[in-house]
Amino acid sequence: MSRLLLSKKVRLILRHLLAVNPAHPAWGLSICRGTGLGSGSVYVILERLRRAGWVESRTETATPEGRPPRTFYKLTDRGAARARSVLENTRE
Repeated sequence: MSRLLLSKKVRLILRHLLAVNPAHPAWGLSICRGTGLGSGSVYVILERLRRAGWVESRTETATPEGRPPRTFYKLTDRGAARARSVLENTRE
């Protein structure tokens, strides 16, 4: 596994994903809105987190007419534990 750079933007996304209600999973635009980050940052970071095994994703199967399917993101058990540890030990 590659080493993850835990920048302020990464920590914002981790904090957001930890706060998400599992019944209402996060998708890209909701993460952008919740963190105040642009899509260019969010999607790159989510892909890095996914490759590192911290995040898993799934694509929506049923979509309303007129919009593309969303990709939902959630922390893996290991990712959630590591995110909590990182956030507890980081001062902003």
